[in-house]
Amino acid sequence: MRYLIDGCYGDGNVGDEALLQAVRQLVERHDRDAAIRVMSADPPATELLHGVPAILQTNPFGAGFYGAVCKGQLLPTVRAIRWADCFLLGGGELFRDDVGARATFGMFYRLFLAAAFNKRLIALSVGAQEPTTRFGTLFLKAVMNRTHDLVFRDDESASIAERMRLRKTRIRISSDVVLTEVRRFAPALETDHWSRSGHRLRVCVALKALRRNHRFKAACGESALVEHVAEGLCRLGAQRELAVTVLVFATRDLNLADTLGATLAASGLSVAYERSGRTDRLASTMRHADLVVAMPLHASVFAFGLGVPAIGIDYDRKVRKFYGQFGADRFCLAPAVLNGESISSACLAALEVAPALRLAIESRVHKETQNTEEIARDLFMPEASPPWAVGRR
Repeated sequence: MRYLIDGCYGDGNVGDEALLQAVRQLVERHDRDAAIRVMSADPPATELLHGVPAILQTNPFGAGFYGAVCKGQLLPTVRAIRWADCFLLGGGELFRDDVGARATFGMFYRLFLAAAFNKRLIALSVGAQEPTTRFGTLFLKAVMNRTHDLVFRDDESASIAERMRLRKTRIRISSDVVLTEVRRFAPALETDHWSRSGHRLRVCVALKALRRNHRFKAACGESALVEHVAEGLCRLGAQRELAVTVLVFATRDLNLADTLGATLAASGLSVAYERSGRTDRLASTMRHADLVVAMPLHASVFAFGLGVPAIGIDYDRKVRKFYGQFGADRFCLAPAVLNGESISSACLAALEVAPALRLAIESRVHKETQNTEEIARDLFMPEASPPWAVGRR
């Protein structure tokens, strides 16, 4: 089958690229004849990174109208949709209207085009948040109603969809695909980040640079964020000898990572960096860690998928939803309680119960892997009955 995968790819965000890698692995494992193309904000980068043909994403709404329509940049998108048998939204917190009308329309207009061409429509490993406006509710309901299969990555997202009373869309729940696929990213790759750490506690930390009007940034600015995390790790370092690796999950996070690393080094801690932006290098580094302090959602997903305890920074609802799936809410710190003391206390609490926490994480990941594989067999196995051909179920 021919698949056109769409998502927030090509923006220099490791989490989104990990989603694409995981979705592609899942599709190709269950459909050996799969032919895949990808919609991307940076097609050359996507082709280089993933080895699949990529088509430029264009947004005909707002400032992108001239290039998309007048310069014909929309034509490759239409051709790609016509080529595909299945249009696949490949992961992310996509079903939300709090990112602005232009971004919301730009995300989903390709799905409406695919529906017009009578393509099979799947949304896999997606999240939803409560619409903030009446129009947003109607628009997201229209998107979901046109999708044959919605596979949400958390219960709360599925509940939002169910309350919309969709007509014939199948709604299912499975974890973020990166959680169950991350160990395949680097099955045999070793890293030298920890070669000189000796018996020191190995801690990874990843921060996230946010847009100017983000509500978390209003509650806790970047300088305060760095100060709190650095203080928390220094408090931990006063009790345990640390080796810290600062992880970069997006190109826009580089300056923040450098600032944090310099602050930690000035405090006398041993600091290394993982700036490659490669999923295999990040997975290999995190696999050998004792603890992860994670602000980007997929830093937490990587950690749990690799069986490593993590402390999450709740900058967005999707982070708290993820920790809630594991019953680990106490290890997800809200902006109101974020300070050096709360970070160090959460780290010590996680380390104290680390063996039990690792077992609980491993058990949940094993269960989610079985569920994901079962859903993938139904969605992608060639012998599976095609619901889009015989009417929606």
